[in-house]
Amino acid sequence: MPRSPKRGCPGVGSRRGRCANLIDVGERCCSDCLLIKKQAKRVYDKERDKAPERQFLHSQAWRNVRQWKLSVDPLCSRHLDEGRVVLATLVHHIDENQFNNREDNLESLCHECHELIHRKGRVYA
Repeated sequence: MPRSPKRGCPGVGSRRGRCANLIDVGERCCSDCLLIKKQAKRVYDKERDKAPERQFLHSQAWRNVRQWKLSVDPLCSRHLDEGRVVLATLVHHIDENQFNNREDNLESLCHECHELIHRKGRVYA
């Protein structure tokens, strides 16, 4: 069976619209552009982790608070409200302030519910 012809790579970052490589149908970009994309993500993550709230979320103090909350409320509170039993894996700050670790501000959630909460505020282009 004949293969589809290759097409031009759309490029990423500074190479957008200027990449000369060819890619197969179904690929998003060439391997050169993938490396640039991964490097940009690494730089972004490194800069983001310098923020004080991100440093706290990597601390032993937060691990202790998280472990305590999951031991007290091991089930996802959103699913419990619906009458379903799902194991909680994350602890969510209700007011979005990572430094406010009062018991009434913490909520045990499963990954799915936590993602739904945080996706509501995001704008996608």
